[in-house]
This record gives sequence, C-alpha cells and structure tokens, in this order.
Amino acid sequence: MKRLRKNNGFTLVEMLVATLVLVLIAGAITVGMRTTSAVFWKHDFAASSDTLASTVNDALSDVLRYAEYDGVSGDGTALFSNDEYNVSGGKFMLSQDGTNAASVGKLYIVDASDAKALVNVGSYDSLGITDFSITYADGIYSGKYTITDGSESKSIDFAFRTLK
Repeated sequence: MKRLRKNNGFTLVEMLVATLVLVLIAGAITVGMRTTSAVFWKHDFAASSDTLASTVNDALSDVLRYAEYDGVSGDGTALFSNDEYNVSGGKFMLSQDGTNAASVGKLYIVDASDAKALVNVGSYDSLGITDFSITYADGIYSGKYTITDGSESKSIDFAFRTLK
C-alpha cells in the first residue's frame, strides 16, 4: 500500500531546531546589550565627572587665587576672605541637608552672613561631591574631593597658588 504524504509544512524536529536557533540568537543579543549598556554608563560617568571636575576646579581657582588666608576653622578647614565674592572668614562646605535631595553633595562657600553655591546646584544633578577637604600652606590652597554617582566614584586633587 502506498502512503500519501503532503510536503506543505515543517516537521517537529525542524521547528525545534529553528526555535533553538532563535533562542540562542536572542541570548547573544541580551548579553551584548547588557555589556554595551554597562560600558555606556561607565563612559557617561567618566565624561560627566571630568566635566564637573573641570567646572569645580575653575570655580575654586576663581575664588582662591584672589583669596587671603584667614586661619583654620575648628574642623581643620582653611578659612579665607575674598572681596570679589563678598566672603569674609569663609570656608567651603558640602551640603548634607537630607530635606532637599537636589542639594545633597553640592559645594557651597559659607561665611558668617551667607551661603553661596560654588557651582549652580542644577548643573550636576546626577553627580555629587563627597570627602571635600582643603588646606593652606606657603601661599597654596590644596585639597581633594570625590565625585560620585552612587555606583562609581572618582577622586580629584587640586592646588591653587594665591596671587595676593
């Protein structure tokens, strides 16, 4: 007896092989996307932190190059005066105010009468500054700070000679 067979479709084995190939391709794409995403965010942090460091260092140098040394505060921070910025006995301070999340980790110039943001608070929303320290010796203000986004961090050192 002759068996009749139609050749209109795929066999079960062919369908399973095609499904397996699609699963392997989807897995490879997923791994590639995760790797690409991680590299993108790492480079994004590097670029953003370099821009912020440049901006903060420019702002620090503007203030400190024409500052006069006023001694040391109780917490060991160098105090300074700068007539151009209307600062007398001022120091740099990081905001730690948890009630305003946008200002946490931002750098301010603080004196007896006022607190001024060193860099516009909205300029670097996704990044914060931690571990800021500054000292004075022989006409040079020097220090360091860390830029962080929560998962990555970068340490920055600075030194500026006063012109006064």
